[in-house]
Amino acid sequence: MILLAVFIAFFALGWLRARRAGGGLADRIRYGIVHGLAAALALYAVVTIGDWQGLTN
Repeated sequence: MILLAVFIAFFALGWLRARRAGGGLADRIRYGIVHGLAAALALYAVVTIGDWQGLTN
């Protein structure tokens, strides 16, 4: 649920950044998806970093 909230928040941020840059609807959606996925994946990576310790041993 937290990842969904982070995705939505950063999707909105990407949407607003594309809007300020003068992008059309496709640009706004693309920026929103990219920003949302990047933030959600970064949060997921940080939260699960303890699970990855076995991969490097």
